[in-house]
Amino acid sequence: MRPRSMRHRSMRPLRPPPVLDSAHIRCATWPSLLLSFVNRTFVWWTGWLRTDRREGACVAATSQEAISAADAGVRRAIPAPRRRAVRPREEELRRTAVRLFREHGYDGTSMQDLAEALGMHRGSLYHYIESKEDLLFGIVEAAMARFNDEVRPILESDAPPRERLERAVAAHLVIAAQEPDELTLLQVEVKALAPERRYRIVAERDAYEHAWRAFIREGMRNGAFGCEDERSAGFMILASCNWFSQWYRADGPLGVEDFAARFSALFLAALRADAGPRPREA
Repeated sequence: MRPRSMRHRSMRPLRPPPVLDSAHIRCATWPSLLLSFVNRTFVWWTGWLRTDRREGACVAATSQEAISAADAGVRRAIPAPRRRAVRPREEELRRTAVRLFREHGYDGTSMQDLAEALGMHRGSLYHYIESKEDLLFGIVEAAMARFNDEVRPILESDAPPRERLERAVAAHLVIAAQEPDELTLLQVEVKALAPERRYRIVAERDAYEHAWRAFIREGMRNGAFGCEDERSAGFMILASCNWFSQWYRADGPLGVEDFAARFSALFLAALRADAGPRPREA
């Protein structure tokens, strides 16, 4: 058995995401950025799905049980935990956990690491949490709740499809820009949660994805969108918006609103009704 001081470092740290600096963003053409999205987000998104599928049917992103929970309304299917006021020291602990989990990975971060980063004794941490998993669950649950609370109502509103898409994309990018590390943990560390908690997060995520697909499907029915299937279109939109958190820089030449307008224009062009589905080759 390896020494105790080394066991919590056994997992490889998360590889830092690629960085596109301001000069790159300013000089790059939109076709090259779109190609970057296709290459990078496909690997990112499919990796997320594969992780869930390895965990079994109860947490698979495409499992019938999860989709049923989304259709019925995940808020009714899974009772939400009772919220309480967060004390300043708890918020400092949460921010520190986000940083360390992002830099070293969940399994590569120990309670001792957290205590040292906060200048506390390890035993004092248990005054705020029962386990390290409590921290991870609270982080990813809060991140997922923002998407369902702030973006889903836009998708499910009665506004015209174009307006809903523009507002929903903008709202998603705002969250991705404000909480990039939390979004990364939501995508890559959910597998570290216990099965019951993992199912809750995956069901919440499926409900969010389902809201996007239902919105696109509605647009296909009323003639607003001409894409071939809502599932692929939803992956295109969500993968691009999620990857935004990996390369966006607040000090760059374009702000979140600028990118939201450009993303929406690209998505609307891809979904436009007059394009229609391409004929299949014989």
